[in-house]
Amino acid sequence: MKRRLVIIAILGSICLSSIPVYASLDQVNDYLSEYGSDTSSHYTEEYINDSISNKTLFIRKSVGANDSEGVDPIKEREIFAELSKQDWFDYNNIYCITFGADSSLFISFNEYDIKNGTVLISGSPIKYPWLIKSEDELTTETKKFIGRVAQELLQYNIDHSIDLGIGSGGEDALKISECGGAAEVSGTCEHEGKSYDFTTVFTYKSNSEWDGTYDAIYVGANGIDLYGEYKELSSIELE
Repeated sequence: MKRRLVIIAILGSICLSSIPVYASLDQVNDYLSEYGSDTSSHYTEEYINDSISNKTLFIRKSVGANDSEGVDPIKEREIFAELSKQDWFDYNNIYCITFGADSSLFISFNEYDIKNGTVLISGSPIKYPWLIKSEDELTTETKKFIGRVAQELLQYNIDHSIDLGIGSGGEDALKISECGGAAEVSGTCEHEGKSYDFTTVFTYKSNSEWDGTYDAIYVGANGIDLYGEYKELSSIELE
């Protein structure tokens, strides 16, 4: 009974109506069956908010007392990331609530936003990157802005004359990971006959390839930390 009350409260808060579309749910269940076991299981439902055509997948997960992998938030993100990449997957959001196998122990409630690629962990107001894009998945405008931020950070921390050739093809030589306004940029630049293998991490907001703001998190070159402390993109808090 306690489990049902929690689920009703959560679903009521997002104001969705249940409209099952069994073909999609069957595909989801087939996919998730690979991650079940004798002590863990998944129960799925589908909800559609007619006013905004928002299709949401609700997953109730039950895990055994010794099933550490079943409650691993990183593993859950990986599983749902691969699920969202399936050709048949057409949901806008995934809501996953996890209980202990005895149905009385609430463990977590995570909200996955497919469009923005972000996740809210256990109802927290803080978002984290989830579906991280590479440079090939970004618009040219975004790549150029991100490249200019990386160049400016190198100019501040190494030398003001460093030029990455952004706008003349230099942005295509950068390795970029990006999600929800957080980015990691790495590459190689030359200055006064010396080569620098660099990494920059920052959050940003942009209006165009020339206009925007950013907040530096980390700058490093040739294995030396020049500014801040390195953070994995998936651990950065988003606004």
